[in-house]
Parts: sequence; structure tokens; C-alpha cells
Amino acid sequence: MPYTFLTAINNSLKRAQVIQGATGALTTFTAPAIQTDVDVMIMAWNEVIQDIATLPILVPGLADQGTYNLTAGNKEYAIPVGAATGKQIETVKLITNLTFKWPLGEYPGGYDKMVRDQPDPSIFQGNPMFWCINPGTNQIRYDFTPTAQTISGAQGGAIKHNIDGAIGINLQNPTDTFTFSDRVVDQLVDAVAMIWTRERKKGDWSRDAYMQRLSNAIRYATKTQPRSQYGVVRRRA
Repeated sequence: MPYTFLTAINNSLKRAQVIQGATGALTTFTAPAIQTDVDVMIMAWNEVIQDIATLPILVPGLADQGTYNLTAGNKEYAIPVGAATGKQIETVKLITNLTFKWPLGEYPGGYDKMVRDQPDPSIFQGNPMFWCINPGTNQIRYDFTPTAQTISGAQGGAIKHNIDGAIGINLQNPTDTFTFSDRVVDQLVDAVAMIWTRERKKGDWSRDAYMQRLSNAIRYATKTQPRSQYGVVRRRA
């Protein structure tokens, strides 16, 4: 049975030395004597998951994909719901044109640069090649607006895009469960405790050390082995 959020909170509170042993473990998230510690730990877990979601790679447990067809005259599109999880994709990583079999690039400079480069967006029509996220609408915005001619000229009379990204997860209840394996959750405890310490103890904070903890957990999630050596590999005679 996968870990519940309650189990993860107890494990991270032990790591932060807020509770000790089985007798100190919580059974609910209502704990007047240490309520602030519990509340901050809940926040810390969600912050860590959000940090993972915004990494450039697709991490199993958060990765999902959705599709839509382009429509004539529409430059922006709502980010789809993930087909596998039914959850909203919140962080877009990759867009692929399934009809023409090519990946679209993320617009260099993002939304602000696209707006500056296109003072009259109506003249940029055709098959999109680049995308960005409009921060005002939180929708996918393309460099070129598809036309009826563009779409009708495609095979099957449709242009389909696939959106790969990270779904949104917000853990709040003791019975909530993780989309990661228990092993990955165990590896994340140190990173969560570091966030908690940053907020509660206001002590030294090392972003590099924190990212190393995340990297350790992500290796378990992606089943990636750390490299044994770096640089040029020379053959032995």
C-alpha cells in the first residue's frame, strides 16, 4: 500500500527532530503543541513537489500528456488535462506536432519577447513552429496562427498537437497518497526537512545541497544511474 501523506509528514517531522519514535507520531494534522511545525511541513512537501514539477525533465509520477487539434484563427489554447491521470497539466515541457511529426521549440525570450517581435500578430499566420505561455491567460500561445488553409492542407484535414508536462498535485489531507513510489518519497524526506528548517529555524540554507537531495530522489524516480566517471573516456590498449 503506498505511503499516505500522514506517513510522509511523520517521517519528515522525525527527520527534523520535532517528534521521536512511534509514540510521538501524529494520527491527524491537528496537533496543538506543534501545530506550526506541522503546517510548515505540509507546505514544505508541496513546495518540494512543485520544484520537481518545474524541472526541465519529465519525472514519472508527475508526467502526463494531453492533445488537441488546432483551430483556424486561434493563436492561444488552453493547456489540456493529462490523459492518463485526468489531472490538469500545470507545467508544459514539450509540444509536438503529431500530424507533421516535429517538435515545436519554446520561443526564445518567452512571452514578452514574442509580443515585442509581433506588434501586429495578425500578420503571422500559418503552421506554428514555436510556443510560449501567456502569463495573463495561462494558455499556450503560438508564434503563427493557423488558418483554414493551413489545417485543410494537412493529412486528414487536422493538425494535432501533443502536450507533455507535469500535472499539479496539492497534498493536504492525511489520507492523500503520492504518485511517486515509497522509495522516492523516502528520498525526498531530507529535501523536505531542509525546506522546513529554512522556514522554522532561519538557519543556513544551501540551494546546492537542496538540489542535490532532489537529484537523488529523481534518480530513483527515473531509474537513472549516476555516472561512474566524467570527461573523455580513453580506450585501454
